[in-house]
Amino acid sequence: MRDNLLFFGLAERKNGRENCATLIDDFCENQLGLPSVSENIERAHRLGGRNEERTKPRPIVVKFASYRMREKVREKANRLAGTSFSIQEQFPKKIQEKRKMLIPIMNEARRNRKSTKLVKDKLYIDGVEYTGHSNADA
Repeated sequence: MRDNLLFFGLAERKNGRENCATLIDDFCENQLGLPSVSENIERAHRLGGRNEERTKPRPIVVKFASYRMREKVREKANRLAGTSFSIQEQFPKKIQEKRKMLIPIMNEARRNRKSTKLVKDKLYIDGVEYTGHSNADA
């Protein structure tokens, strides 16, 4: 998963197959200003099964040929602020669950104008790792 990114918000074709690598290449060129990303994509596919009742398009997981290219794309993700698109790293289920618990704490600390940083499954508030005990007032 080290070389993977998840892309959210890209429209999904309802009928037939789609070429996710081409879709990501076009997206990166038009939205992020990165041409020829497809040369560095090993695999790209939608996550989850098809469901006609689904209101949001399924995310696309992309495995890049190199960590360097993955980081180049991820660093440009700030250009998506204010749009319906987003990009995030893919983490194992255990880390995803821990992050899910830490995000509300991070948002509360930000509302209190504290500096926060979420690194994998660790939350730092004002430069100190949040453990749930000593930072309870965050």
